[in-house]
Amino acid sequence: MPSELTIVRPPLRVLACAFALLLACASGIRAAAQQPSKTEPGFEDLLKKISAAPGDACEYSVEDFSSTEFHLFEQADKVVALRLNDKAARSARSTAGDSPLTRAIEALRGLERLSGEINKGWPDKKRFHFQVLDVPPALLVTMTYRNRATFSFFAIPDRDGNNKPAGIRRTEYAFWRGLAMQAAAVA
Repeated sequence: MPSELTIVRPPLRVLACAFALLLACASGIRAAAQQPSKTEPGFEDLLKKISAAPGDACEYSVEDFSSTEFHLFEQADKVVALRLNDKAARSARSTAGDSPLTRAIEALRGLERLSGEINKGWPDKKRFHFQVLDVPPALLVTMTYRNRATFSFFAIPDRDGNNKPAGIRRTEYAFWRGLAMQAAAVA
């Protein structure tokens, strides 16, 4: 019984083809995952769906709206990111007062107005609200709706989707979101 291991090295062409196939499959999966569904409900659709529920999430409701609220915040993130990345708005930066902060606030005010109209039967504090903290070169956005709160961090990433340096040309904002927890008071 030989104690020596034999290492088989396939030709470089085979390795290159396997690597190319792996990259093609991975990029196809990534592209499919990043493209939004054509039937994905928008922010307004989600507001209308939740408007049937009581304004206070602690009140009894037959349906659980937790995932709908999650998607509502997700849609709000997308609206802000689209507004921040709007090429026409970015090219018109010479306009007085146009900055990432003002574009984000304008987008969020539109969402807040929608919630005010659709959820007008609810107490004001239960409707969609936001706060924006400008931390150049990024924005920190907190959003509340009913009894939920979340925060999103918008910035121009220095790495692309493959974790490689994005270079100087990268100018689009991306976002990261976390759940803002409310601590219970200890008596």
